[in-house]
Amino acid sequence: MKTQRRHELQTNTLADWLGHKIENVQPYSKAIVTVVLLACALGIAYMFISGRGIAEAGAAWKDFFGAVADRDVESLTEVHERHAGKEAGFWALQKVADEELGRGTRLLFRDREQANEALKVARKNYEAVKANAKRGSLLEQRSIFGLAQTLESMGELDDAKKQYKALASAAPESSLGKEAQQRLDSLENESTERFYAWFEKQEPKPPVAATGSNMPLDLPRDLTELSDRPDISAFPELSNEPSTDREPATDPVSNSPTESPAESTATPTPDAPTTEPATEDKPTE
Repeated sequence: MKTQRRHELQTNTLADWLGHKIENVQPYSKAIVTVVLLACALGIAYMFISGRGIAEAGAAWKDFFGAVADRDVESLTEVHERHAGKEAGFWALQKVADEELGRGTRLLFRDREQANEALKVARKNYEAVKANAKRGSLLEQRSIFGLAQTLESMGELDDAKKQYKALASAAPESSLGKEAQQRLDSLENESTERFYAWFEKQEPKPPVAATGSNMPLDLPRDLTELSDRPDISAFPELSNEPSTDREPATDPVSNSPTESPAESTATPTPDAPTTEPATEDKPTE
């Protein structure tokens, strides 16, 4: 009985305490409900925005990888413009810069004017990626290394050294950081500087297109102009009758020598002597 009575007293005390707290909070009940509802709305909005952002990021990466597979600069540029501000968009711009750098370095040996135009585009894109990439990310390292290569190809060796040095210092253990250090050491070599000084003075010309009979055939056009049957009017008519104009063929057997080759070519042997050499007479006893 005492235990049950004690339990009832504890229950009454708890009920009194809850009632007292409810009375104290009741004036603020509307505000509390408003805060709870607002928190729920914010949570739902965050989940919606996050899901939408994930879907948009997935679509951006899908477009990026499709353009990379095509190796089309225009497609990569469209991906960058369509997904501006997103990581996939900046990676697309990085690939555009890589393509322009490759094209520019190849043109350096044929057409300096076009090469410089391509290298200027590459430099502009690398600088844009570098300015927007996350600090310390692979994209930033790629943009710095590409910018350094572009400056080196343009003959701006001092600026190229600065970019190589910055990358080697920021990521010394990465593969790009180690490669940047190697390029920096190479540019510090006097022989490398002499080579670039000599190469800058060269004036390569675009190859002249061949003319005359050595030009390759325009196969699609030439093949369509061919007739279905060849023109055989220039050839004489063939007949089944034997021709009497030509001399009869000689019989190789009748004209052959009567003596066989083996007999005619045999080397004659000298005749044996007819008389035996005289023998020396022995003295008679």
